[in-house]
Amino acid sequence: MLNVGGYLPLSLSDYPGKVASVVFLQGCNWRCGFCHNGDLLKTGVCRGFSEDFVFDKIKIGAKALQGIVISGGEPTCQEGLQDFIISVKDRHPNLLIKLDTNGTNPKVIKELVDNKLVDFISMDIKTSKSKYEKLTRAREFIYRDIEESVDILKGCGIEYELRTTVVPGFFDKEDRDEIKGVIDGVKKYVLQSFDSHHVLDKRYSMLKGMSNLAEYKSNFVNCQVR
Repeated sequence: MLNVGGYLPLSLSDYPGKVASVVFLQGCNWRCGFCHNGDLLKTGVCRGFSEDFVFDKIKIGAKALQGIVISGGEPTCQEGLQDFIISVKDRHPNLLIKLDTNGTNPKVIKELVDNKLVDFISMDIKTSKSKYEKLTRAREFIYRDIEESVDILKGCGIEYELRTTVVPGFFDKEDRDEIKGVIDGVKKYVLQSFDSHHVLDKRYSMLKGMSNLAEYKSNFVNCQVR
């Protein structure tokens, strides 16, 4: 059973070009200071939310929905993820499944792709390799897992995007050039504006988002600004 932490019945922005609902799963292996979903980082009983609750809500809204977004937290940390997706597809075979992930579990990503359980994957590229540990506060972090997940997406045959939230201090010229080397050849890369509201670490609330994202866009191939 999944640890469900929240459910958004209707979204026009979480699945590009689709009307979707969003399932928020609990638990994450990182503690990024700029995270907006700090209440999802730990697992435990979340009153009012369960797999059955989600299935009921999807059934109610199925006629209006085109897809389901599975976000978090970090969804690939949960052992019941594949079984949950299979159950959704069995009930609603026409719904598309999008996964949001930090890319630290390439084995899980590959299994989901190989078993045709996901239709779209959004993966975060947090910053350059040299600053990853500081930004994510990751324990036992292996950067090669990020690179492997990127390689899987490049050859997966489904829709995907890599995305970076441009956090001041973690995206200078050197970071940009290092990220370019990792994502070379990807079909879609998105630069996202940093939002200082409701962040996990209050020190990040004092930072201001960078206003020159459009300038950085020109440094990448197949890049969008969001």
